[in-house]
Amino acid sequence: MKFTEEQYVALKEAIASGELSVQYNGRRIQYRSLAEMLQAKSLMEDELFGKSKRRRHRAIFKKGL
Repeated sequence: MKFTEEQYVALKEAIASGELSVQYNGRRIQYRSLAEMLQAKSLMEDELFGKSKRRRHRAIFKKGL
């Protein structure tokens, strides 16, 4: 699915205001929960801005013998 910045901004504004519905281009989307909205926001961010690679850092300890 191709997302637009307009959709992304509308979703962010709805999340910030506590609403579960988003309206853009005459369309209205009703979400079931905040968790569902945050998941959609994450999908939009991946598509619009590129997937962010999260790096894991591990500490390695060795005995100095």
